[in-house]
Amino acid sequence: MSDRTERRSELRQRLRLDRRQFDGALRLRAEAQLSEHLLRCPEVAAAGHLTAYRAIRGEVSIDGVIATMMGQGKTVSIPRVVGEHLEFVPCTDAQQTQPGSFGIAEPIGGEPIPFASHQVALVPLVAFDRSGRRLGQGGGFYDRAIAGATRPPFLVGVAFELQRVSEVPSEPWDMALDAVVTEAGFFRFSPPATELDRE
Repeated sequence: MSDRTERRSELRQRLRLDRRQFDGALRLRAEAQLSEHLLRCPEVAAAGHLTAYRAIRGEVSIDGVIATMMGQGKTVSIPRVVGEHLEFVPCTDAQQTQPGSFGIAEPIGGEPIPFASHQVALVPLVAFDRSGRRLGQGGGFYDRAIAGATRPPFLVGVAFELQRVSEVPSEPWDMALDAVVTEAGFFRFSPPATELDRE
């Protein structure tokens, strides 16, 4: 195992534990604040098609954001694992789900739409840094979806402040974020992705 791989593994282990232990009233308040910042983001407000996610293993829950966006008439897709890839299926009020490969609630049926057809992608993560680097769960599913899109959506990482680190040890296949939202605010990465600009 290389030094970089070991550092990524240690970082995942530590932050997954920190994220799971962040619970109770503080977590609920942080999720509420994060949701407010997210819904005020200009790209989110203007988007007609977005993709989001269902939280697992301590990830930030954005179910309320999904419901609000659907109530605004937006099309919101949820990922479904198919082999080594994700496909994105629009949510409906009557939609049935089942646990997928990783225990995530995935849509049953439904016609997937291309990742590049979404204007915004709300992406879960384990860690992020000031340069827009994202450390995911380790499966590479989002990295493959982003790399395979002719024109990727505006990529917004969704995280708690405790997931911010000084530097994410990145690999060549890691796809950078356009912005991140936490309970502290909405932060846009300025090209060449070296600073965070607070909205």
